[in-house]
Amino acid sequence: MYVVPNAYNMFIYTNFSVFCLISAAIMNICIAVVAIKKKNSTINDCNAATDTSNQGNFKVTKMLLKVVGLFYLCWMPYLLMTVYYTIISIEQREELPDWFIAIHDFSKVMIAVNSVVNPVIYAHSNQQYRQAFKRILGID
Repeated sequence: MYVVPNAYNMFIYTNFSVFCLISAAIMNICIAVVAIKKKNSTINDCNAATDTSNQGNFKVTKMLLKVVGLFYLCWMPYLLMTVYYTIISIEQREELPDWFIAIHDFSKVMIAVNSVVNPVIYAHSNQQYRQAFKRILGID
């Protein structure tokens, strides 16, 4: 039976995690830059129709920034624990400390929280989404 070397696993997981971190950071920066530009163009624009459109775009950009930021925040503990697990030796893996197990379990909960909170963000940010949700629940 062929056993994959630990260095290879460390290389794969570390590159994957670093790629996720860098891409998420770049995405958040880009969304923030777009949000700032939209807000500035809304302030400087005198046309009422364009102003309303820009405000809508700004709200969508803010919502997207919240969703992506929350995704980044919720997945970060899991990615860091995965990198840590691949870096430690095989002997250390057999006797993991209690703090590692606790943080790893917490990171799994955070991944689930990300999925649960996304609809709340959408409902908070979008009136049409709230109305449709109320209509589905029969509250409206």
